Amino acid sequence: MRPLFEVLIVGLLASTPTGCAATSAAPSGGVSEQGRATFTARPWASVSVGGEALCTTRCVKTFAAGNYVAVFTKGSLKLTKPFVVTAGQNTAVAVDFGVGETSTAPNKKGVLLRARPWAKVHINGRSMGITPLRLDLPPGEHVVTFVRGSMKGTRTITVVKDKPLDVTLDFDK
Repeated sequence: MRPLFEVLIVGLLASTPTGCAATSAAPSGGVSEQGRATFTARPWASVSVGGEALCTTRCVKTFAAGNYVAVFTKGSLKLTKPFVVTAGQNTAVAVDFGVGETSTAPNKKGVLLRARPWAKVHINGRSMGITPLRLDLPPGEHVVTFVRGSMKGTRTITVVKDKPLDVTLDFDK
C-alpha cells in the first residue's frame, strides 16, 4: 500500500474537458465510491497511473477512492507524485518540471544544480549533496537525479569543457 500524502482538495468539477474522461476500475473489495483527479504540468506532460498511460495534461480522470501515484513524463524527465482520491471530491495533482538553462555568465565554472525549494542530487547514481550545488564534472553526458521526498526528477546533461551549465528543477509548482 502506498503512504498517504497531503494533496490539495478542491470542489467537484462541473464538467470534464473533452477527450480527458476515463474511469479507473475499483480496487479489490468492490468499492464503488469515486472521485476525480485533475492532472496539470508545466510545461505539459504525459501522465500514467499504475503503469497505464492516461492522458496528456491538463486532464481530468475518475478513480475509485484510494491512494495512487502519478508519473508525469516530459521527454527523458520523469516526476512522480502520490495523490489521494476522496469519494465525491476532486484532487489537484500538479507538477512543474522547471526549465534548465545554460549560463553564459563570465567567471563561472562547472555545473550549477538548483532545485526549488531544495533536493538531494545524484550524478550517475552517486549521491553528491543537497542543492544548491556547484560541481566540476568531466566533459560528456551525465544523468542528474533530483530527489525531494517522494518526488523525483531526472535530467541527462552534456558537459562541455570550459562551458558553465545551470540546471534548475522546481518542485513547488
